[in-house]
Amino acid sequence: MLLATWVLFPFVLLLMELVVIALVAPLSVVAQIVLRRPWIIEAAPSDNARDRREWKCVGWRASGDFAETVAEKLQQGIPLPISGCSE
Repeated sequence: MLLATWVLFPFVLLLMELVVIALVAPLSVVAQIVLRRPWIIEAAPSDNARDRREWKCVGWRASGDFAETVAEKLQQGIPLPISGCSE
């Protein structure tokens, strides 16, 4: 009985939680794409978290392209775009 209480029960709960996460995560990505909700692209320096920039971008491909653009501009020292990506 002690084994079931302290080992098996928590293990079963952990497995159930992992199954729920495994089902919800892909569904949330599909909902994000189908409902055309904007993806949030963030950029923050490692030394100052208050100087964080954020853009909203609609579309899987457009948000990926915009994130790459932001990363390239950061590496080159070019000023970051003011507005988000265009639809």
